[in-house]
Amino acid sequence: AEEAEAEPPPGDTPVSRVSVTLELDYARVVADRARFDAAFTSDVASSLGVEHAAVRVVSVGAGSTVVLFEVVGEADAGRRLREAFSTAALAEQINGGVPVGSSAIAILDAAARGGDATAAAEVE
Repeated sequence: AEEAEAEPPPGDTPVSRVSVTLELDYARVVADRARFDAAFTSDVASSLGVEHAAVRVVSVGAGSTVVLFEVVGEADAGRRLREAFSTAALAEQINGGVPVGSSAIAILDAAARGGDATAAAEVE
């Protein structure tokens, strides 16, 4: 998996860490990672109604395409995204406007930030 580096937010700022599996070709994603990150960030921010700067892609891995990301200032982004996925496709920009399916959203324990991530809840 390819990982990004960023400074952690202040200690009292809520941060959600979420993993989502997208039905996208992983090789295509890593071929233009910067474009994917920008599109994914935009789609998640739009879905949650947060600033684009609040969403940060932490890593992208194979297995379709598994994206680990954080949303600063949102304590429950995983649950909110799960609701958004049930009513509409997340990815409008990621795949050239064609909706992208998701097979799982894992809401990760906040204690997992910066360490070994363990899923607190797996959502299918």
